[in-house]
Amino acid sequence: MFPIYTTLQTEFVIISDDFFDPHEITKLLGIEPDKFWIKGEPTSWKPHHLHRNTLWQIHTPEEKQLEVTEQVNQIYQRIAMKKQELLQIQQMYNVAFNLEVVVRIIHQQMPGIVFPAHFLRFLGEVGADIDIDMYYLGDDDEILTFEDQ
Repeated sequence: MFPIYTTLQTEFVIISDDFFDPHEITKLLGIEPDKFWIKGEPTSWKPHHLHRNTLWQIHTPEEKQLEVTEQVNQIYQRIAMKKQELLQIQQMYNVAFNLEVVVRIIHQQMPGIVFPAHFLRFLGEVGADIDIDMYYLGDDDEILTFEDQ
């Protein structure tokens, strides 16, 4: 077996250009977010910039992996029983739901991206989009770290 360098992270995001209370989303879903922010708050990466939207997110850890299905199933298990609550949130707030897959490709190791039919049905029922972001980072000897820049 060869070493795996490519990493994957999967996220389920509730986002809006308007204000909504992430704490209310947490209460309605009974799920603690892994990350949230409120429109107008300073960003953590550039404190003099303000968030342009409100976000509530759960995600998997970034892992060296070549199959996205396992991470997608982890997200599904966290939200599968929350369809009615998600639909209620859509009625209460002007929000969008996104499943986001972030792929960081190293050594040209392309992952397999398969979405199980049961999860595609669920995403369709709640009106969620799928967003796949792929970044080719080169080979180990080509990758610059923040310290190198």
